[in-house]
Amino acid sequence: MHAFILLARAIGLSSMNIAKLTGVSHSTVSDRFQMMNNARHVRKLIKKYGLKGIEYRRKVGVHADWRNFSHRFPQVCSAFERYGDSEPTLDDCYLIVRILKNQMAANRMKVNVNALGKVSQGTVDDLVAGMRKGGIRPYLLPISRKRQTKVA
Repeated sequence: MHAFILLARAIGLSSMNIAKLTGVSHSTVSDRFQMMNNARHVRKLIKKYGLKGIEYRRKVGVHADWRNFSHRFPQVCSAFERYGDSEPTLDDCYLIVRILKNQMAANRMKVNVNALGKVSQGTVDDLVAGMRKGGIRPYLLPISRKRQTKVA
């Protein structure tokens, strides 16, 4: 479970989302993550469970591109697919904003990952535009065929 918590936090999932996925309480997830969120422990878990693609960044903690682990997080993949098709749900938008803010923080952009406020597809679009302006390629999926057809 520690390896899963580490991976889920690395891609940007909140403790609440991880708690839903693991069946343990939010506080248990938070406590376990705080216990293991240091460079030595992270490296040990990465090696033990073959979690290549996760890195430990000072001041940010663990970080990973969720797309490298999309097979382990189908709900995240579905959220990004719906966003790509311009049909995200409110829950999708919250999930995507948190993941993208996690990416921004890992790339040294000043951002409060936990401050989400009200979000919508427009919020995600603005965040993506800001990331691109800051020189960061957002962790989005390639444009889907459905979306290409809508644009054409």
